[in-house]
Amino acid sequence: MKKKWMIWKYVIVVSFFSSFLWTSTTLGQPREEYGQPFGKYKGPLGIEVISFSPNWKEPHQLETVYKELLNNFYSEEIQYFSTVYIYPDSPEGVAAYYYPDFDYGDQGQYIYKKDRYIEIFNGKDYQDVSQFARILSHEYGHHFTYYYLLTKENRHFAEWKDTQYAQIRNFKSYPKVKYYYAHEDDLHYERIWDICEIAAEDYVQLFGSPLAKSSTLYYDAVQRVERNIQEVYYDNHHFNLMPQENLHLPLATEVPGLYLYWLELAGYTSTPPKLPMKPQITLRDYYPVYEDYYQYHIQWSPASHDPQMKYEYTLVAYPTGEPSLPEGVKTVSSGQPLEAFAGSAVYNGGRGTMNVLLDNYEGSYTFQLFIKDQRGYVFSSDPLHVHFDHNKYKTEFKDFSANHWSYPYAEFLLQAGLIKGYPDGTFQPERFMSRSEFISLVIRSFYYPEVGEPSSHWFIRDGYFQAAKNLGLIRSSDYGVNFINFRMDDPITREEIAFISARCMELTFGMDDFCPNSKVFKDQHRFRYKKEIDVMASCYIIQGYPDGTFGPHKYATRAEAIKVLYGLLRII
Repeated sequence: MKKKWMIWKYVIVVSFFSSFLWTSTTLGQPREEYGQPFGKYKGPLGIEVISFSPNWKEPHQLETVYKELLNNFYSEEIQYFSTVYIYPDSPEGVAAYYYPDFDYGDQGQYIYKKDRYIEIFNGKDYQDVSQFARILSHEYGHHFTYYYLLTKENRHFAEWKDTQYAQIRNFKSYPKVKYYYAHEDDLHYERIWDICEIAAEDYVQLFGSPLAKSSTLYYDAVQRVERNIQEVYYDNHHFNLMPQENLHLPLATEVPGLYLYWLELAGYTSTPPKLPMKPQITLRDYYPVYEDYYQYHIQWSPASHDPQMKYEYTLVAYPTGEPSLPEGVKTVSSGQPLEAFAGSAVYNGGRGTMNVLLDNYEGSYTFQLFIKDQRGYVFSSDPLHVHFDHNKYKTEFKDFSANHWSYPYAEFLLQAGLIKGYPDGTFQPERFMSRSEFISLVIRSFYYPEVGEPSSHWFIRDGYFQAAKNLGLIRSSDYGVNFINFRMDDPITREEIAFISARCMELTFGMDDFCPNSKVFKDQHRFRYKKEIDVMASCYIIQGYPDGTFGPHKYATRAEAIKVLYGLLRII
C-alpha cells in the first residue's frame, strides 16, 4: 500500500503456532532447566496444568486453562492426554509444542501411547487464557487428529496420501502438501503446507472452543478517523482475520464431508455447518479524499435473508496471491450496513482539529469476507480481485482501449468488479449481451441474489432468476406463463434493457414525474413499454440513434448495456 503520510501506524504481529515433537518417553516430562514449578492444578479428568511461569501460579488461574482445554470438543482421545505445561519464554522461538507417540501392536496396528502433553511458551506475556486459547486449541488439534488417524484409519501422517482425510481434503490438487520428518533440520520447510499443521488448523475451525474462535473487531478508515484510532494490530492468532494459517486451501468448514469425517471417527454425528449463500463483494465507488489519495466504498450481499440468522462479517484485504497475513478492513454484524470504506479518510473534529488517514492501495489486491455464524463456524466469500494502478483501473484488452466510446463507463465498472473481460484477453464491446448477463449485473449492483435452485445453469443455480422474479424486474406478462419465453442465453433487446432498468429505478424512487421530459422517437409505434423507454431516454440513461429511432427490438451490445448500468449507478 502507498502511504504519503499517516498519523496512524500498523503493527503486524506474527508468531508460529506450534510444532510437534516425537518422544520416546511414555510420560509427560517437564523441562529440567526450569526447576520447580510455580503452580499446579489437577482437574477431575486427571489432566494437570503445571506452570513454570511466575505469573501463572494461582490455582484459579491454572483451573481456567484446564477448563478452556475442555471447552474444545473431545471424545475418547482425552484419555490419552495428561498435561499442559506453561513456560515463561520460548527457547525454540515457537508458541507451543505437542508431543505425540505410539507403539505397534501384534497385528501391525498403531497403538497410541497415553500421557501425551502440550507445552505452552511465552507464559510471561499472557495475562488471561483468552490470549492463548487458539494456540491451546491448535495443540489439542494435533492430539485429536493424530489419535484418530492412527487408531481409526491405522495410518500415520507420513502415509497421508493413503488416508480418507487426504481424499476429502483433495490434497492431490495441492502438490506442496507434505509430511516433514524432521522439519527443524529442513531448510525447505514450509509450515503452511505441513500436513500435520493443516489438520490441527482444521480441528480449530471445526471443533475449537468459542474462545479459540473469538473475533477481533476491525474498524474501517472512516471509523478510525472518527474514533482517533492511531494504531492497528494485525495478529495471525485473530481467528476472523486468519481462520486458518494456509489461506491457499479452502476453509475446513467449506470442504464437503470433512466435519463428519472427524466427528464420526470420534464416535459422533451431527448436522454439518453450512452457509445459505456466499456473499458477493463489489467495489461500489471510489473518490479522491486528498490530492491523489482515494477512499474506496465496498459493499457486499448478506449470507442469508432470514432475519433470525445472525452473521458476523470481517472484510480483509491482501496483495493478490499473498494471503500470509491479511489486513482487517472492517467487522460488521447482521443488522448493520454491509459496507466498508477502505483507503483514505478525513474527519473534521471541530475546534481546528482534523484527523487524516492517507492510505492507497497499489498493485493487485484481493478483498474477501470471512463470515462467522452463530455457532462459531467460519466461511468465506468469493474473492474480489482489484488492480490498482495510481488509483485507476488499468484496462488492457486486445480489442478495447480509451478510443472506444464506452471506455469511460467500462473503466468504472471494471474497477468496481462488476464486469470483466474474457480469458483470451479480449473485452468484445460489440458482442451482444444475454438476458441472464444483464439481469445478473443489475442484481449484483443494486440487490442480492436469492437462494438458488438445483440447475445446470448458473443464472438459476446462483439465485439470480429467483431474485429477478421476486423483485419484479421480470414478470410473466413479459415472457408468458411460467416464463416460457424467457430464454436466458438469448441476446437482450434494447427495449428489455429499458423496462428492466426502469423497474429498478421504480423500486427506489417510483417513476411518476421522474425525468419528465418525454422523448419522441420515429419508431415509438413499435414500443411495447413506451413509459419505461421514455423514462430511460429522458434521464439520458439510454438514448436513441442519430436517425431518430430507438430500435426497441435491436439486440444490445456489451458496450450499450455497460453505459446503461453506469447511468443507473450514478442516479440510484
